[in-house]
Amino acid sequence: MNPPLSPWRCVLRELHAHRLTLPLAEPLDTGRGRFANREVVLIELAVEFDGEIRTGWGEASPLAGWCGGRPKAIETEARRFGMPCEIDFSDLGPALGPLDPLPVLRHGVETALFDARARHAGQTLARTLIRTRAVLLAHPEAEPATSPVPVQCTIGAAAPEATRQAVRDAIEAGYGCVKLKVGAAAPEADLARCKMLATEFSGIRFRLDANGAWSLPEALEMLERLPTPAVELVEQPVAPPAFEALLEARAGRHGRPSPAIAADESCAGREQALGLIDDGRVDALVVKPCTLGGLVHACEVLAHARARGMDIIFSNLMESAVGRAAAAALAAAWPDFPGPHGLATGAWFGADVAPAPDRIEQGLLYPHRAEPGLGFTPVIART
Repeated sequence: MNPPLSPWRCVLRELHAHRLTLPLAEPLDTGRGRFANREVVLIELAVEFDGEIRTGWGEASPLAGWCGGRPKAIETEARRFGMPCEIDFSDLGPALGPLDPLPVLRHGVETALFDARARHAGQTLARTLIRTRAVLLAHPEAEPATSPVPVQCTIGAAAPEATRQAVRDAIEAGYGCVKLKVGAAAPEADLARCKMLATEFSGIRFRLDANGAWSLPEALEMLERLPTPAVELVEQPVAPPAFEALLEARAGRHGRPSPAIAADESCAGREQALGLIDDGRVDALVVKPCTLGGLVHACEVLAHARARGMDIIFSNLMESAVGRAAAAALAAAWPDFPGPHGLATGAWFGADVAPAPDRIEQGLLYPHRAEPGLGFTPVIART
């Protein structure tokens, strides 16, 4: 007879992949084009702890430009994952290593595993991730609090009047920071929109997200001309191949302060993120756990960023409530990075998989708490 499993050892018994198409409430315009819906892949994982089966959930939803694979291919590969599979939480490599070529799938399986573990322990996913953080940091200064997560309001690349009204709505809802999608229009149009907002709304901070749409000359000119300090940060001004040249050119410029630069698509991978932290020329990283290959790899990046004094903005890949809840749990376990973070995207969806919408009050995202783990069981059509 096999010895009983310890609380940090388990057996994966059964895995199901659910591919869904979720409509957006209205089309979202970005520097990467227009989105009317989002195809997602949810991972349902049955895990045995000490003879007891718990079901955990994760998300493995790829998106072109950030991570490889298509939803149908991810669904197919997930179904090929060998079962049963014994897991040691202290070293996930042997079991999950085969998923490394598809980081988004590893993220989905790993999140489902951690969700099942948290449900077995009767605790939140954030509390389980605090244990992972403590192991990585060896001697944490104090146990982090799992308080609500500060978030920014993200607005698509809309026309000036629609943008103006969206900012008014964000302020009325209690947000102190608004992120604007740019790059869908000409740089001059984006610049005029930013100057208009900076003039009319002096009490709010703005961030921009170009999704790599600007050329290197356009990005350098925009960084010089954007209204500061109203615009405090620009995410991914240029595409990844030109990002190194942008950092080099910016490092050689002096004079008028320009907004901070954050890497997004350029840190879509564990090695890329660690390399940018070591390089030290970028001001912040946008951390999407699914592009890093899971919550453990994300924690490794966060520990390295913390040690080097680099800022982190937690975000998600336009994911369903499952992926957003996992990213929010990670942010709650790492309050060293105060945000605000890019997790207030649930309102983009016309339909979602959580039984209740995300709760955001005064710019704070409160976790789902109906159940342990992620806080809810996804509502999906069974086939």
